[in-house]
Amino acid sequence: MNLTKLLKDERIVYLLLASLIILIIHFVNPAKAIIVTRVALTTLKNVIGIIISVMIFIGLANVWIKPQGIVNVLGKESGFKGLLFSSVIGILLTGPLYIVFPLLKSFREKGARGASIATMITAWGGIRLPLIPLEVHFLGWKFFFLRNVLLFLFTIPVGLLVEKTENALEKLKEVI
Repeated sequence: MNLTKLLKDERIVYLLLASLIILIIHFVNPAKAIIVTRVALTTLKNVIGIIISVMIFIGLANVWIKPQGIVNVLGKESGFKGLLFSSVIGILLTGPLYIVFPLLKSFREKGARGASIATMITAWGGIRLPLIPLEVHFLGWKFFFLRNVLLFLFTIPVGLLVEKTENALEKLKEVI
């Protein structure tokens, strides 16, 4: 594998960039570089089991969930019901980015439309079921209700806008 091909892999670029930052910190303040490295390794140790579990779960989902099932429920032909379902799935999804994004990527690869994925991410990022008691306690029922109803109503338009913009960019890319 040549260097150009290697540098096109964003994972390698992120790893090199992080290493370069730690190296720069090492020259400026070696004690801080040790702290940064320890925190990074501790974080890796804490999440590695979860990441492996996610990979297994996504592998199982890829085996159990047939592409046609994803297309029927989240694809272009699913229409408004598919987008509504995407919004509800997004609300019900819990977990950090490194769990949700790979799962949604596998849905997309199996035929989910961009609007469905964007709708899920919008709902997931804004309406967090486990945090409802905290929001109600600190901000009140009225605020909680208004924020979540409005957010839910806007998840589908945001999803459609993302899909439309993505499609327009793809067409522009073909012209250029």
